[in-house]
Amino acid sequence: MFQALSQWRPLREAGLHLLVLLAYVAAVEVGMQFVLPQANLSLVYPATGVGLALVYLLGLRFAVTVGVAAVVAGLLNDKALIAAAAVGMGSGVASLAGAWALQRVRVRPALDRLRDIVHLVIFGALLSSVISSGVGSATMYLAGQAQWDGFGSLWWVCWVAEMVGALLITPVIFTASAGATRAWTPGHIAEAGLMATAVGVAGWVVYADVLPPGVAMAKPLSYVVFPLMIWAATRCLSREVTLLLFMHAAIAIGYTANNQGPFAGGTLRENLLSLHAQLAMLSISVLMLQAAMGERRHAEAALRESEAKYRLLVENQTDLVVKMDATGNILFASPSVAELFGAEEGVLLGRPFRTLLPGARADERPWADLFYPPHACYVEHPVQTVKGERWLGWAAKAVLDDHGRVAAVVAVGRDVTARRRAEAESREYLQELAHVGRISAMGEMAAGLAHELNQPLCSIMTFSQAAGRLLDRPEREQDLRHAIERTAANAERAGEIIRQMRSFVRKDEPELTDADVNDIVSDVVELTAAEANQNDVAVKADLARALPPVSVATIQIHQVLVNLIRNAIEALAGAGGEDRRVVVRTRQRPNGAVEVSVDDNGPGISFDVQQELFEPFVSTKRSGMGLGLSISRSIIEAHGGTMHVDSAPGRGTVFRFELPASAERESAAV
Repeated sequence: MFQALSQWRPLREAGLHLLVLLAYVAAVEVGMQFVLPQANLSLVYPATGVGLALVYLLGLRFAVTVGVAAVVAGLLNDKALIAAAAVGMGSGVASLAGAWALQRVRVRPALDRLRDIVHLVIFGALLSSVISSGVGSATMYLAGQAQWDGFGSLWWVCWVAEMVGALLITPVIFTASAGATRAWTPGHIAEAGLMATAVGVAGWVVYADVLPPGVAMAKPLSYVVFPLMIWAATRCLSREVTLLLFMHAAIAIGYTANNQGPFAGGTLRENLLSLHAQLAMLSISVLMLQAAMGERRHAEAALRESEAKYRLLVENQTDLVVKMDATGNILFASPSVAELFGAEEGVLLGRPFRTLLPGARADERPWADLFYPPHACYVEHPVQTVKGERWLGWAAKAVLDDHGRVAAVVAVGRDVTARRRAEAESREYLQELAHVGRISAMGEMAAGLAHELNQPLCSIMTFSQAAGRLLDRPEREQDLRHAIERTAANAERAGEIIRQMRSFVRKDEPELTDADVNDIVSDVVELTAAEANQNDVAVKADLARALPPVSVATIQIHQVLVNLIRNAIEALAGAGGEDRRVVVRTRQRPNGAVEVSVDDNGPGISFDVQQELFEPFVSTKRSGMGLGLSISRSIIEAHGGTMHVDSAPGRGTVFRFELPASAERESAAV
């Protein structure tokens, strides 16, 4: 089939060239019908517009055909071969230059943009007519076919005639090829018919000498067509407007060529320039107005399409969409909002948005962040809905006006109840694991703690016995007082050990409080001192001063430090050596966070083991379950911090974790 079609392509190409040739010759003949006998010049030369339009639409190669057609037309009008060839060359070059320029600026044949009209006038009609009229008038002047004195005057009149012809003909051919059409309704048909009738009648009254001779309103009445054309430009498409312009120009030129109408009196030069000036101004003004209206129609159509598309998305999505003014009053609420809160969309409009979020205030964070760059915020809030209490997460973005002030706010909400419940369940599971870990650690430290507790108990017994003996010896009252004080001190020490043990293993709901990291480190160092002494390991604290408080669940940070210190003690106990030490350091990071490190001089950890060290059930101890470090990192991350390890075989190990300062954590949480 494609081979059969390819066989027809040469015939189709030949047919198009023949069509261009005939159209151009016909346009020349039409122009010759309006030749003024007293000057041997045409009132309008439409051939330039025909050549420009056809070469642009069909391709630059058709410029050769336009040139050949101009030669044929010249010979048919009894021009010498040389003169006809010169005119043909000028016509071909003119159509080629104009069409090439229009292609470079990408003019759309529909002429529905202002830039298309401007480019058509400058790069199309003006350029083509200047070249064509220049060659044509030079040929006529040299051949003595014109009766004008001087080349300048001859070229001027020829250029104006060809320029007007291009302005009238080229838009008609362009818009006819664009294929833009409308759905014709009886109303449109009636309006278009009324416009055409009005333009025709106005042209007939003005140019057919219907008015009595000598009426002073003859020339001013020639402008009566302007409001009619403005009416057409605001109501019609470009194809219809160009046809009305062409119809009016045909009436004006036809009657003027017959020496009738307001432009038939006076000198020939005045008549030509007046008629051409009016037609050019009318064409350019109406075409630009129609293009502006076309741009407006396109913009309105695009806006309607965009509005319909986004309204469809908004009305059929499950997310909540709310638009507010700068004061927080609702301007728009998606159907999903009305459905969730059990209210009509119209009822929500005008209400303050904060009524949907009980307890939220516009002057509090994060809503206040909308008034400062980057003019965005996110908040999660519990609300009462028709489905019961739900957690909603709102992402809000401010819309700024030309002065950078907040003009409106668009907020998109989503039901995050399931995620919040999952996070709560995850926290509870982590707390259970952490509690089991503390019980396990306490069981492992029981022997050392029993030894630590036995010392104050033995001291209490010794000093109590001594006090009993001293009761019978009044002269030893000072020694008795000392024995009683020592008994009380050791009882307090024993009680503190028991308090630490109970605090460490209790299963209370962890609450975030502002705490001093140094105090937490000191408590844990004291709690692990018994096990460290049993394994001949020195545990020291190197604490930085003036650290900011951290918002933590103290018992959980206790657990993390106990786990890290005990791991270091066990690593050192199995390594041997005399200088076995663990140093717990605190410092403030440049980013404001507080860092805690547990540094030992033990055997270190291989790189392969480090890659999986924080994974559950990974342990370097034979009897370990491998949950301690995994739980510890989860606790630190739940506090908004990070944990990592730095170690190398034979060089010891350092575990570090960071906790955001209280103010920093509060800002991140909001």
